[in-house]
Amino acid sequence: MNWQNYQLSLPNSVAYNDNVNYYWYKKNTLGNYEEIGTSHKSSSMIATISGEYQVKVVDSHDDGCTAITNSINVKILKASAIPKIIVDNQVVSDNNVNVPLSGSVQFHVEGCPAYANPEWSVNDESGILPNPVVSGNSGTFSGFTKVGSFTMKVRCKTTTAPSCYTSYSDIIAVTVNNSPCDIGISASATQATVSTKITLTAQGCNNGNISWTEGAGATALGSGRSIDIIKSVAGDYIITATCSIGAACKVNQKLTFLTCPTPPDLSYSNPKNKVCPGQSILLAASGCDGGTVTWYDAAGSTTGLRQDLR
Repeated sequence: MNWQNYQLSLPNSVAYNDNVNYYWYKKNTLGNYEEIGTSHKSSSMIATISGEYQVKVVDSHDDGCTAITNSINVKILKASAIPKIIVDNQVVSDNNVNVPLSGSVQFHVEGCPAYANPEWSVNDESGILPNPVVSGNSGTFSGFTKVGSFTMKVRCKTTTAPSCYTSYSDIIAVTVNNSPCDIGISASATQATVSTKITLTAQGCNNGNISWTEGAGATALGSGRSIDIIKSVAGDYIITATCSIGAACKVNQKLTFLTCPTPPDLSYSNPKNKVCPGQSILLAASGCDGGTVTWYDAAGSTTGLRQDLR
């Protein structure tokens, strides 16, 4: 088995001399062996596709003999794309990550096929990692002992012998520094109807640059301490504030925009719409399906009105 191809060779004891010819065969879909190649002078060949192979050795002398080897089954694995390291909780710029001393780096690998596992390589020359070992598809580095830097890369290794590897991913360089980077978001509301403004304000990130993006694709929305979000389509939206101050950190805020409900219809039990003092009248609201009905008097007050009835 190999990642892309496999070399088949006869032992030296069979590779006699120039008087020997070699006929290489591969089993076809009908179960018959078909000759492959036109050169009969090579005691080895490169298999590029999976299959069952064998070779016939023929002595070219008139009184020569013929021998056919046992068959060998070769599995050629499809080469995988080069894997990629995805950093989940930090901003990556040109494969560089800045993180504060009290922060962490969470990451995972993408691109290894089902028949291969990631093999990580971490270079911690600064000695800032308590445990510079990663196993599995993801990992987290935290608890940094001091400022400094380290790098990491990953490749994919087949799960069965002989071991085969992809090329290494791009190197991710992580710099740990003392620059404080903390950021939060305060929202004027987390839920509103469409076309209604929600104002987001970044907290922290003193003396840093604040930028705003939306969604997994990080669509740029603007920069500055505050930003107004208005949506015309109902749904959930993830807004990210990123602080750049030596290191870089970010925080997410989920906003929900709802379709504005249709005003409810109001009906009453007294056909004359009048009652005497001390009497009551039953009002009924209809049409506010899925919504909350709130009752107000003419002055806009809810005092004295039961809110548990529709």
